[in-house]
Amino acid sequence: MVDKIFFEKYQRLLVWLLNTRVGKWFFKIEPKGEIVAVFPNAIRWLNQNGSYSTEFRTNNRYAYRLNTLLRYFPFLLWGPEYQWYPQLRLGLTVSTFYPNPDPETTSVDGVVQQNYAIGSGVSWATIQGAAGSGAADSNEAPENIRIDSDSGTDTWRILNRCIMLFDTSSISDTDNIDSAVLSVYGYNKADNLSITPDINIYSSAPASDTSLVAGDFDSLGSTAFSTTITYANWSTTGYNDFVLNASGLVAISKTATPTKLGARNANYDVANNAPTWAASLSSSILFYMSERADITQDPKLVITHTTPTTTSTTATTSTSTSTSTSTSTSTSTSTSTSTSTTTTSTSTSTTTSTSSSTTTSLSTTTSTSTSTSTTTSTTTSSSTSTTTTFNYPLEVEKGYDFDVDIERPGNLEIESKLG
Repeated sequence: MVDKIFFEKYQRLLVWLLNTRVGKWFFKIEPKGEIVAVFPNAIRWLNQNGSYSTEFRTNNRYAYRLNTLLRYFPFLLWGPEYQWYPQLRLGLTVSTFYPNPDPETTSVDGVVQQNYAIGSGVSWATIQGAAGSGAADSNEAPENIRIDSDSGTDTWRILNRCIMLFDTSSISDTDNIDSAVLSVYGYNKADNLSITPDINIYSSAPASDTSLVAGDFDSLGSTAFSTTITYANWSTTGYNDFVLNASGLVAISKTATPTKLGARNANYDVANNAPTWAASLSSSILFYMSERADITQDPKLVITHTTPTTTSTTATTSTSTSTSTSTSTSTSTSTSTSTSTTTTSTSTSTTTSTSSSTTTSLSTTTSTSTSTSTTTSTTTSSSTSTTTTFNYPLEVEKGYDFDVDIERPGNLEIESKLG
């Protein structure tokens, strides 16, 4: 379903839609003033007296209806596993991708680890820089991020990391990647070590696109692709969203090679900073993998991308020149003398004609006529056609960032004067 991020990103387009007759009919909006903002569960409009009114719903009514609009209208594309994503004719595309569950075909997800036997623990620097000792890519609920201490003072026994690949090859090579959100569904967390581990997203580079091996443990990068989620803020009953930053967007692949991401503990693993040690305890952050029965709790990568503006130019130039010259001479007997005039005319094409005659009174007349016609025509036509695809998203105005749910039926209407 479209979420708050979608509404923020395409706020101006959605406001335009809700102000149309079709939009008011589809979203069942009773006559109000001009709508100035729309949210998953609320709309705001401008009253005639200059005040604003905001109507809140007890559920995400506008998100549900927009989801239906995008799902069933004919300008949509359908992806594998019954996922859908809109291919709006305004250039906006929102695509959702999931790793392949076991058996994998184009992508994979799972856990890689370094594990030492009990009593054989090593220093933090050693376990953090190890090459890896195990991997699992067919478990729906693994221990994705895990740190275990050993019995010996300042020794560590287990360190887990997670790898997630997404087949994003359906995105056109020419599309612009506008934003992306990686979401993982948390199901548990534990902090017996009292070290409050956190988690962030990084690059990964497993040896295979469809399976994981122990050696993939040290393939994860250390450049953060998002904002770290703290232990306290980790949800164990829903999706945890990582909005990818510029480094993360660059990592999205538009070729046959999957987009390769991973999750690591940030404050100890990535930082190579030894946690406070306590004997034989464990801390972990856990989320589901693609082996869940359906995709409602799988890792997912939601990418917003747009088709760029295209311009075509056609230029045509033609030039034609023609010149003609004629001369005639005649002699006759006559008793008169006459001289003709010279006439010159100029227009878009230039033509010059000259006529001269001379007569001698000795009854001999010599007449010379010279006509010169020069026509030069130069025609230059240049036509330029520009086809522009309107690139949404457009920037959303500040001040509309709220998300309110009211735990009772009915609507709540709030009116506030402009300050």
